[in-house]
Amino acid sequence: MIKKDSYFIKEGYQPNSLSKKNNNQKDSPFWNASRISSAIEFQYHVYQEALKILNKNDIKKVLDVGSGPPIKIREIFDCESIEIHLVDRYDVKKIAKKILPLSIFHAADLESINLELNQQYELIICADVIEHLLNPVPCISFIKRHLERNGIIVFSTPERDILRGSECFNCPHMDHVREWNQKEFKQFLEYNGFKIINQQLLPQKRITNLLQQLLKYSSLVGFYPKSFACQMVVCTL
Repeated sequence: MIKKDSYFIKEGYQPNSLSKKNNNQKDSPFWNASRISSAIEFQYHVYQEALKILNKNDIKKVLDVGSGPPIKIREIFDCESIEIHLVDRYDVKKIAKKILPLSIFHAADLESINLELNQQYELIICADVIEHLLNPVPCISFIKRHLERNGIIVFSTPERDILRGSECFNCPHMDHVREWNQKEFKQFLEYNGFKIINQQLLPQKRITNLLQQLLKYSSLVGFYPKSFACQMVVCTL
């Protein structure tokens, strides 16, 4: 039986430890020049889908939790017509403000976040953040407290079975603590009080519209390439 204290991940799965995460990052800051320059490529299509939600619902205020350098928001969103709030570690603040000067930045450690912003948001994005957290519950609780009634949250995280294979029992990516498959992630979110509106697979990296359509077709016939291993889940409370 999959237990809640394993975050609904299958029995026998071994998450990465705090020491492995720290050892992997001790020689340089997480957001080094290489990561900043490549940030536009990853989860690009998650933000495209978030834009569709924003436009459909005439949303004017957005919170990006674990935003990192907000390059995708700058490129994809009309940043002058909406109020954008960002939450991430303090060392991201200077980078974020340089990229998106009109944004409002809130510094917090997502591992233990107890920040109160005293406002709620129509749309919250948490793109490929949750797999980095030793304990994702404080971050989940923060999101729930700040999601407006009838507001929408967009999560994304790697789909383990597609990316690593169904027999994977540990994560080779040292910056990730754990990775979920679609069924596990759905169970985890539902247990934590979310109602799933939509769950779909997207490309991990930015690709052309034509290639994206080809990948969608391949998934319909049961073939899931590793490049299509970003799972996006749209939820309400």
